[in-house]
Amino acid sequence: MKHLVLAVSALALASCATTMETREAPLAQATTADAQFKAIGDRFIASLTRLSPVEATGLGEHRYDDRLPDISAAGRAAREAEWRALLGEIARLDRTGL
Repeated sequence: MKHLVLAVSALALASCATTMETREAPLAQATTADAQFKAIGDRFIASLTRLSPVEATGLGEHRYDDRLPDISAAGRAAREAEWRALLGEIARLDRTGL
């Protein structure tokens, strides 16, 4: 589980960096791999805010202010499954194109 947390944290940092770089470069210059990576990063941020409403509020996202995190076994399993799916998508990316 510790490795999963580290991998998800790395995904979050990479997503932020990619988002910042994309703002500086025209979208027409983005490669397919870059676009795919950005899409995965965007889905990660959307999942993070949906699954962790307290963190979402801290990030300034208030759509989930009326919710609490699901810390049940089922909620933790759903969160882990979502992170593993995103990491699987990252693993299938052509990294030479990034």
